[in-house]
Amino acid sequence: MEVVRKTKSERGFTIVELLVTMAVILLITVAAAMSLGVLFRADLKTSGGQLSASVRYLYSLSVLNNQSYRLVIDLESGEYWGEERPREGRACDVYLVDKEGDKRIPDAPTRRPKGSSDVPGEGKETATGGFEKLKDNLMKKRKLEGKIGFAGVMTSHHSDLQEDGQVEVNFFPSGYVERAFIYIGDEDTVHTIETKPLLGTAEVHRERLAPSSLFASY
Repeated sequence: MEVVRKTKSERGFTIVELLVTMAVILLITVAAAMSLGVLFRADLKTSGGQLSASVRYLYSLSVLNNQSYRLVIDLESGEYWGEERPREGRACDVYLVDKEGDKRIPDAPTRRPKGSSDVPGEGKETATGGFEKLKDNLMKKRKLEGKIGFAGVMTSHHSDLQEDGQVEVNFFPSGYVERAFIYIGDEDTVHTIETKPLLGTAEVHRERLAPSSLFASY
């Protein structure tokens, strides 16, 4: 009787070979996850730095030009940009807002639906409340890096965290930026960009600060 010998490929994998294959797959998966994590953290750091720089820049413009500006944040698209209120647009009528939501900014809405505009038509640079989009290249529309998104915005004129639509952070000619918490990240990791009203700067916290703590120092 003839004995048929099977080749190695016909016999299939041994237990050792299966274990080695599984180990290699696991190592590749871990390496890929670590690479994605490194990229995410880098994007988060870059986005936080860019937002902080935007706050400082708009504050400087408001002082140097004696005009009102605002940072507009689109919570759904992950985009943000700067707007200015021209001097002929009653810049002198702009005052501070209190923390309970009592707006004292004439004709300047603090929250608006996505894509709203005073003037209909494509390509218009006029925004709501007498503000106009900045033509400054440094404050044209920008998007958060990679998969980073906005996780909400809390300002001194809101009583609740804003999580949809568009929200503005105001800058006043007197040299004052509205106190706000801007949250960026994803479902697992969130950083907080905190504006400093009198300094005109923004501090990046590597954690999600409680929205209620916005008023803690008041």
